[in-house]
Amino acid sequence: DGAAQEGGLKPLYFDTGHDPRIGFTLGLTWGKLSPAQQDVLRALALLGEAQVVARRSLGLFCCLPDEARMGRYSPLGDALRALRQYAMVELLEDARVRIHPIIRDFTISQPGMAGMSARMAENTAGALADPAWLEADVQERGVDALLADLRQVVALAPEPGMQRLLRALDREAHILRQWDAAAQPAFPLQQWRNRCFEDGLEM
Repeated sequence: DGAAQEGGLKPLYFDTGHDPRIGFTLGLTWGKLSPAQQDVLRALALLGEAQVVARRSLGLFCCLPDEARMGRYSPLGDALRALRQYAMVELLEDARVRIHPIIRDFTISQPGMAGMSARMAENTAGALADPAWLEADVQERGVDALLADLRQVVALAPEPGMQRLLRALDREAHILRQWDAAAQPAFPLQQWRNRCFEDGLEM
């Protein structure tokens, strides 16, 4: 669509079919990326071919805040801006991001993929342990978006700790959906602390 073309992938890398120069060009580009930028690509690659991922979800998975400060881009904004300039991602409308299948295949072939799902799980668990982050995320996106992110991480890294976090949040979701931020500003934090205590989770 128009939005994808305006902010998306340049056709230079993809119109040449299976030309081996594509891999060479991508290799040169990969070497210029920061670790944070490489992790964004790894997260996108793990989440599936041509899948559209919410910008906020990427920030969660990669531990990259998306709040700009002092007139500067946010850490996530910085990473996405660089990746778009290198034609490695598409920035779509509604704060969504997509990776092209060729870029995904290339990313999967690079070092560092083996530990990415574990890092995504660790980043997500760390965010859930931060009361301020949890309150802001539930208020901005709602608990169902957070549950969807957590389910994706559990599918990639089905270790017991993440599964327990998912079950705990799922059990609390029906209450958090009714949260009135103006009337009960600390409500989700107290509910989450109570649930974690009952389930023996350390927060």
